[in-house]
Amino acid sequence: MPHHNTSTNVGGSQHAPRKTIPIHAEPAAVSFYEARKKIQPRSIQGLFSRWRWALVWITQLFFYGVPWLQIHGRQALLFDLEQRRFTSSAGCCTHRTSSI
Repeated sequence: MPHHNTSTNVGGSQHAPRKTIPIHAEPAAVSFYEARKKIQPRSIQGLFSRWRWALVWITQLFFYGVPWLQIHGRQALLFDLEQRRFTSSAGCCTHRTSSI
């Protein structure tokens, strides 16, 4: 790659020659980004996977089903989201309030 030498004469003094490197443009067809590769989830099978799904179903059924149960004409479990409390009427006529 040849370097071009140019000398400048400013105010009558001679400066060292200045080296310039020519810039060659890349062809327009070159892309700076790689094509997007799709990520595919792998199917998982086994004991722990089955346990995980079983526990997901059990907890969802509990969370959505228990508030519909009635004990002595009252809601079995009341989630009070505004007060961040739940009320359980698990005993005969007792109502216990606990903080979450």
